[in-house]
Amino acid sequence: MLKISGKYLMAVLERAPKPASADRESSQVAAKAAATAPDSKAKKNIRGKREMFQVGFEPELLAEFDAARKQLGLSRPALIKIAVRRLLDAGV
Repeated sequence: MLKISGKYLMAVLERAPKPASADRESSQVAAKAAATAPDSKAKKNIRGKREMFQVGFEPELLAEFDAARKQLGLSRPALIKIAVRRLLDAGV
């Protein structure tokens, strides 16, 4: 539909009406089908279950950690895991 506004022509677009919502029963059937699909199951953690814990570090030691991890391109947890693994492998 075109409307004339002053000396300019302006196109006014009307949106198509939204379709009516699907009935509840069909949406429940669709949800059930999606939940039972073979690829919808939770993925198994390949590395196994990990236990989380907190460790406190002095600011000076943390600053050394950060400098080393930035140089190596690692995250804090990755640097700590590598350090602990090397320590345990050395028999300490």
